[in-house]
Amino acid sequence: MKTTLELPDELMRAVKIRAAERNQRLKDVVADALRAALAAPAPAPAEPLDPVQQLARRFVFLPDGTVENPQAWADPAYFDALDALRADSRREPLPNPFEQA
Repeated sequence: MKTTLELPDELMRAVKIRAAERNQRLKDVVADALRAALAAPAPAPAEPLDPVQQLARRFVFLPDGTVENPQAWADPAYFDALDALRADSRREPLPNPFEQA
């Protein structure tokens, strides 16, 4: 099958060099590289972050020890993370400090 791909110049140069070194046609080197890449196992999907980790990624930790959220009030994901934290903290009822265990 004939197709057109746009590849970075440095990559194309490396492929041409590899083809010349192996005395192969360019299309054979590309086909072999694609086969090898497709035969490799796919990486496992990353585990989703918990709400605290999601929130922490939005913060900027400054040298003086303060923390800020540069997107602040315009960041809907910030409020989603806070809502998730709030919901997570309410899953189990608080223990009654006056009950004897």
